[in-house]
Formats: sequence, C-alpha cells, structure tokens
Amino acid sequence: MKNTSFIFAVVWAVLALCTTSCEKSADNGFDLRLEKAGVNVPLNATETVRILSGNGGYRIKMDDKYKQYVEATISGTTVVLEGKAEGEAILFVYDAIGKSAKLQAVVQKNELRLSKTEVRFTATGTTATVEISGGTESYTVSTSDATVAQATVSGSTVSLTALRWGTATVTVTDVRTAQQQTIAVTVQEETLTFSLPAVELGVGGTQTLTITSGTASYTLSGFDRGVATATVSGTVISITGVATGTTTLTVTDSKKVKGDVPITIKE
Repeated sequence: MKNTSFIFAVVWAVLALCTTSCEKSADNGFDLRLEKAGVNVPLNATETVRILSGNGGYRIKMDDKYKQYVEATISGTTVVLEGKAEGEAILFVYDAIGKSAKLQAVVQKNELRLSKTEVRFTATGTTATVEISGGTESYTVSTSDATVAQATVSGSTVSLTALRWGTATVTVTDVRTAQQQTIAVTVQEETLTFSLPAVELGVGGTQTLTITSGTASYTLSGFDRGVATATVSGTVISITGVATGTTTLTVTDSKKVKGDVPITIKE
C-alpha cells in the first residue's frame, strides 16, 4: 500500500511539473521573426516585409528622428514601409506579449534610366529594343501615336515596332514611383545623299556629282535618256545633256536604299 501511494505521488509530481512547464512555454509564446532584417525602400514608393511568426497584436516603435525618412504601418502580418526622404531608419516590431524584432530600412531614390532616348527606323515593319534600368522594376509604356510606332514592355525591355512614316513619343513609367522617361521615335525612309541636290547644264555639257551615303555598288534608273545620259563609277556619277527638258535620275545602292537627283537640261 505504501508503494502504491508512493507511485501515485510521483505521477502527480510529474504531471504538476509538466503542467507548470507547459504553461510557462505558453507564456513565452512564439519568437517574433521577420522575413528580413533589412530592406531597401524606394523614395516615394512602398516596400513590404512579412512577419513570419509571433503572437499577434503587432505594433511598431520608431524614434521620432527616423520618421522623416520612412512611414511604417502594420497590415495584418505585413509591415508596410513608405519612403519619405533619402536616409536610414531603425524600427522595432512588437507583438502582444512584448516579443520584438529589429528592422532596418534604407530609403533611396533609384533613378529611372533608358539605354537610349532616340530610335530611328528607316523602314516600316522593323523593330528595336530599349533597356530600362533603375526604378522599381514595374513599368508601363504608352505611345503618343500608335499608328506610327507600337510599344510594349516585358520585364525591363521595351520593344518598338515601326508601323508607318512619322514621329511618336514613347513614355516609360515606373508604376511605383511615377518616374517617367521618354523615347523619341522617328520612322523615316532612308534616302541616299549626294554632293549636289540637283543638276542643271546645257545640251552637250557634262556634270559630275558624288554619292555621299549608302553602300556600294550603285545602279542608275528612271531618267529619260532622250534628255540626258548618266553613268556611275564607284561613287561618282557623270551626267551629259542630250536635249532640253527635265528628268529625274534614281540611284539605288546594294541594300536597295534609293535617292533621286533632279536634272534640267537647257539650250
């Protein structure tokens, strides 16, 4: 009987110890943990940090000197930080039983930049890309004339497509900071250039001019051989007057780029 009483006493002691230990564990609660101890916050934009564990009733404590840099609030189990001015802030997240976690926030302006601000097309249907850097990696694009140039964005790459001759302005916007940069788009047919804009000479006279752009070799076409004759050697064109009148000489290079030379033959 004494042994039985002793055994019951031991069991009750163990149960009491366990109960006390469990209550103490409950009183200690869960450690307060954040997904990161430091975060970069864009100026005039927001960044979030998740609370991974804790005991509810979350609140933020931050010295007044840091409030000029960042505004911090709690939304459920998320810390929401809004960048107010460039600088560094230290804040603490507390839960209902006083557990805490430190969070460092660095507010900085990340300038939105483009790899190029001008794009020129020399043929419709052709494409080009412009790379975005800076900002907050959330961008939209718009165009002032969608009939001239189409613009789309994927990640940090802007894709442009020339649709018709003309000009347009493509605007790239950082969604979170509202920063903007523009791309001037020109769709203009490429033409050959010459040392003379036009040729005027008399019947029997000869005039030479030089092709100053394009890619050799060159061919001549379109002119009225009853008014003038023309030959090309390298980049030099020789024109001879045959009879009074006017005509137009068309020069085409090896890449099919063309240019016109007006010709006038006088007596």
